[in-house]
Amino acid sequence: MKKRIFFTKFFLLLVLFFAIKTPQGCQDPHDFEPPPDTMVSPPNMVPELISPPNDTGIIYKQDGHGADTIWVLYIWDIVPQAQYYDLEISRDTSFNEVDAYRCAANSQTVVLEGAGWFYWRVRAGSDYWTWYTDWSDVWRIRLAYPPF
Repeated sequence: MKKRIFFTKFFLLLVLFFAIKTPQGCQDPHDFEPPPDTMVSPPNMVPELISPPNDTGIIYKQDGHGADTIWVLYIWDIVPQAQYYDLEISRDTSFNEVDAYRCAANSQTVVLEGAGWFYWRVRAGSDYWTWYTDWSDVWRIRLAYPPF
């Protein structure tokens, strides 16, 4: 019986010790932010767009079933130390409504639907940067199918 009381007291003291010594600064792991001195500014550059070239027209045929979709490969230059890129594609120049893609590499294949102009831009990001790079220039492509 004395052993049991001794172990119970020891256990309670141990729990109390760890409760007092445990840091209380970070209650929620989602609240964690790295110390400011470990964050760096992004490089002073933006991704340079490569393909499809600006003002390109892509003509394609419907598949016979009324579908008017086409696969388009977007490519841009690599930004040093970037961990990911944000690609935005929109039907308007102000990018009010966008299809957004988070890309691990410097390219992305996207299915576009319907004829018309599509505008696109890219920015780079990293978990170690204080913010993203600026957006690239905006390029556009036109999808059309015969007859025009």
